[in-house]
Amino acid sequence: MPRIRTCIVGRERGCDVRLDDPSVSRYHAEVVRLSNGRLYVTDRATTNGTLIADGADWHAIRQAFLESTGRIRFGDIEMSAGRLDAMCARADARPGRANHQGRAVPGKENQLEPNKGLVRDPRTGEVLERQRR
Repeated sequence: MPRIRTCIVGRERGCDVRLDDPSVSRYHAEVVRLSNGRLYVTDRATTNGTLIADGADWHAIRQAFLESTGRIRFGDIEMSAGRLDAMCARADARPGRANHQGRAVPGKENQLEPNKGLVRDPRTGEVLERQRR
C-alpha cells in the first residue's frame, strides 16, 4: 500500500496548518492527500464542525472528499481546496501522521471509512491507500 500525506488542521501550535481563531478546535481536522491528489477530510469531533460547500449551501461532514474546486470551512474559517492543499504542502506534512505526536488518536473521529479506500495501520497510525485490484 502506498503511503500518502496527512496533515492536521487546528489552533494548537503543533498543527501542520495552524488557524488562530477561537471557532477552530485545537486539533480540528485531519487532511489526507491521496496519491491521485484528491483531499480526504476528517472532522475530529469538533464543536463548530467542518463544512463543505455544495453550491450556496454548506454541509457538515464527519469524513468526505473535497473536490479540487471545492470550498471548506473549519469553524468560521473558509478557504478553497487549493489553498488548503498548498497550506498542507507548505507545512511539509509528513507521511502517515495521525496527530501532532505521530500516533493514532483513539475514538470514533479517528476511524476511516473503509469504503473510501483508506486504512489506518493499527501499529503506527499511518494512513494508507488500499491497492486497487
